[in-house]
Amino acid sequence: MMVELRNAKLADEPAIVGLVNRNQPWRPYPLTIDALRHGHATVPAGRPDIEMVATDGSRLIGWGWLRDLGWPIGALTLNLDVAEDRRGEGVGTRLLAELSAAALGLADEIATRVAEESESGVAFARNRRFVERYRLYDFVLDLQRNGDPGRPSTDLEGTQIELTTLSAWDSEDLRRGAYRLFIETVADVPTPDPLPAMSYERWEADVFGHAPGDEVIVLAIHHQRPVAVCHLSVSGNVAWNVYTGVSAAYRRRVWRWRSSAREYGWRASVPFASSEPRMTR
Repeated sequence: MMVELRNAKLADEPAIVGLVNRNQPWRPYPLTIDALRHGHATVPAGRPDIEMVATDGSRLIGWGWLRDLGWPIGALTLNLDVAEDRRGEGVGTRLLAELSAAALGLADEIATRVAEESESGVAFARNRRFVERYRLYDFVLDLQRNGDPGRPSTDLEGTQIELTTLSAWDSEDLRRGAYRLFIETVADVPTPDPLPAMSYERWEADVFGHAPGDEVIVLAIHHQRPVAVCHLSVSGNVAWNVYTGVSAAYRRRVWRWRSSAREYGWRASVPFASSEPRMTR
């Protein structure tokens, strides 16, 4: 039969999840349909979110997803997977070509992550002129197996630092304070190239442009000023660490972010980074 490329449909979700989990047994937690849907929900309205599949008859043999996650700035993020027994037939190349064409005029770069365990994935990216920018590591904090770390207040006694959520104290002044903290701390992220500036409007859309309850921002407040932030994106029983930053003057002083996650209701694995090297065309 001929391989057909088309836009993904809701009915494809079980096959997509099965494909990804079969191809990526090293994942610290399997992909779920809920997580896939959450990934679409976290793309702010009006931003690119393009998902395609490759099929051979009734079988789904390839999947590609291009979306604007707001980071890296100016780039669209790519997910691409092909059934192991159909690699080398050009399926991945065709999906990449279609998605790259869709990206023209929408972004300066396409960024993707490839696990070191996937030798074929690393080779695929390098053979198509992606270059490795830097490497990240995947850390998972299992809140069920690490015992009760205690409440955050035990770490903050005598500091006059209060732990809260942005939703509990939400105001224009606090939002702008959280934004200034983000700008201050993101400057410390080691990258080979300077990170482009993010406007307040773009930051606000990234943080608040999602379904209620999907995003939780834990703040440490000192004298009514945010001095540390932990931005969590909740999907099912997993909370992703989107960004954690502490103002330079307050580092090494306080708190267990594990406690803050537990206090706000999570009892499952919390990924604190991602292990795959990021490739950028």
